[in-house]
Amino acid sequence: MRISVLGANGRLGRAFVRILEERHEVTEVTRKQLEFSDEEAVAAWAEKCDAEWVVNCAAISGLEACLDDPLTAHLVNARAPELIAGECHRRGIAFLHISTDYVLDGRRPGRHDETTSCKPVNVYGQSKLEGELRIQEVSPSAWISRISWIFGPDLPSFPHQVLERAMQGQAQQAIGDKFSLPTFADDFVTAWESLAVSKIDGGVYQMCNEGEPVSWADIADETLRLAADLGAPLKESLIERTSLKDAHFFRDKRPPHTAMACKKLADIRGALLRPWQVALGEHLGDLADDGWRLPSK
Repeated sequence: MRISVLGANGRLGRAFVRILEERHEVTEVTRKQLEFSDEEAVAAWAEKCDAEWVVNCAAISGLEACLDDPLTAHLVNARAPELIAGECHRRGIAFLHISTDYVLDGRRPGRHDETTSCKPVNVYGQSKLEGELRIQEVSPSAWISRISWIFGPDLPSFPHQVLERAMQGQAQQAIGDKFSLPTFADDFVTAWESLAVSKIDGGVYQMCNEGEPVSWADIADETLRLAADLGAPLKESLIERTSLKDAHFFRDKRPPHTAMACKKLADIRGALLRPWQVALGEHLGDLADDGWRLPSK
């Protein structure tokens, strides 16, 4: 397949390129090649695109960045995907758009499937939900995949930060009352590739690793437990649990309960992504084999 990956320098974009370029013709599109907040540039690129699949990982995902500049967040997270999805639909190009669990309001505990109503509580989530709605208006065949708490080998992520501090002997805090589920980038890309060759209807598909809802503190604890079993040179192994209400460095709201159930994926694929603990353990095993050399920006 000929695949164009938008946002190819991000954590998920890099995974798409790394995994797929061995079997497919992959074109990387970064902000250097395309300014996603420039409507004219986005429209011109879409008109010239000759891919069979466009995978849109481009986004402004920082909540405070979206709060400070909601116009740019809207252009990148909603308007640009709408323009590209519409042109792809017109020309028969398949389109995948990456969305987020932050479209959920997070008020109710538990896991939420694709039928859960969305009412985001921050500018980032609002812009991403607007993107979902606009895409579905112009392209019923587009795939929209909601993911959460992405981690992988290509860029630093939360487990890497936890490991780095523990190996340096730094005391750590992690929020224990905000819940979701991690998504291992490699598992997501591999699952998408297996689905891409099938004829599957467009719409919203939640895709994260399996498990019960967990907090950042839970993930930090599991990271250090698995790393210790693998012989990581840890100088500190304790995580102090804190509360979301005490995170005064957050200037926009974080929804507390956004763990997703991947019901549509299970119905179509017949199997879910593996448990996040298994994916994390495999990833940490690879780090152990590499001498605990953590990814850098």
